[in-house]
Amino acid sequence: MINFYILPRGYLVGPKKQIPLGVLYLCAALKERYGDKVALVDLSVSDIESVLDNDATVHMFSITSLEIGLLNKAAKLLKGKCCDNSVIVGGPGVLAKEMIDMANIDCVCYGHADEEICDIVEGVINGELEKLHVCNPISDIDRLPIPARDMVDGALGGGIFSYDHEYKDGGSTNIISSRGCPYTCAFCSSPSWTRKVMMRDPKLIRKEMEHVIETYGVRQFRFSDDMFTLSDSRIKAVCDEISGLDAVYRISCRVKPMTEYMLQRLRESGCVELSFGVESFDDNVLSTLNKKTTAEDNVNAIRLAKEYGFTVRVLFMVNTPGQTEDTIKMNMEALEGLEYDILACSIFAPLPGTDVWARPEKYGIRIVNRNMDDYNIYSFDGNGLREHIRLFEYIDQDTDKMEEVSYGFRRWLSECGRINKG
Repeated sequence: MINFYILPRGYLVGPKKQIPLGVLYLCAALKERYGDKVALVDLSVSDIESVLDNDATVHMFSITSLEIGLLNKAAKLLKGKCCDNSVIVGGPGVLAKEMIDMANIDCVCYGHADEEICDIVEGVINGELEKLHVCNPISDIDRLPIPARDMVDGALGGGIFSYDHEYKDGGSTNIISSRGCPYTCAFCSSPSWTRKVMMRDPKLIRKEMEHVIETYGVRQFRFSDDMFTLSDSRIKAVCDEISGLDAVYRISCRVKPMTEYMLQRLRESGCVELSFGVESFDDNVLSTLNKKTTAEDNVNAIRLAKEYGFTVRVLFMVNTPGQTEDTIKMNMEALEGLEYDILACSIFAPLPGTDVWARPEKYGIRIVNRNMDDYNIYSFDGNGLREHIRLFEYIDQDTDKMEEVSYGFRRWLSECGRINKG
């Protein structure tokens, strides 16, 4: 028996809003070889120790750096119950392998494991695989099976649109049209193996959407691509294919490139909401974070999207490298002069795998706390606006002052009534 676990994500207010798409891709590949011997176990709704006490011999985890503490606990429990238990871990969190309790892990996988996940399982069982395994690049993304949504217990998603608006009955789910992002933002913890952009055949995207509609009655989709709007030609290819499905969807994208042609085709094919990675209206912050965009780009994209009738979600970040007291004023002035629908404000954290984590001094900061249990980029938790936990100090700025104005800005956003709280 092979168990693939979903660890609790207590840092999220709404952990069920997106299914674990990457895990479901891997489960689909495992099911093709092992059938009903593969199980998806959601530890967020169970007592970890009792669920881990079962007949499975292979235990798999996909983690971010924020789940390392829970991974270590689960792996220790598994090894304590039976020395024959095999524990395999992958995902972006393995970039912080120095924080992983390697004594209780049989294999740490780097890269996209979709095409070799079954061989990894066999190699670990037979003792033929190195403890650190680097996966080969995916040869053809279109050969991968669609995610095993049938293994999800309950809804396939929820509240994917602003203020949990529902455009269609039947719930929602997430989907991808590509993997990877060519940009290298300093705060992004996407590992190096995601730098290559792999685009799915638009016909296969439509086929998967049709499958979801026919099988589950779901007509609301969130595209979880790192970068949906790569070019006019890509938008044309995808939108031409999925038009006419009687479905609506939301995408995440950069403010550049963003053209009127893209916006027109997106609207015609059912896109109703755009999530723009804005981060700041201070050019110094954007330059420091290597965004390759400007405050003017941010303003132009938001205004143009509203002209085309989209719901606009602004993705923002505070307490960043490069920030000054003037940054907060610039942000407030820009937002007061713009029409947008909702804003998600995260708190900068120097996550493992980022350039800031590797070279903090380059960004004018000094990391003082590397305990992943304290790392949380979200502004809200179940109790409301979250208090700030210090992870780093500014080298040339007053850290106390920067944290004070950052918290004040988050409070101002909350009082404006257009901030995302989950």
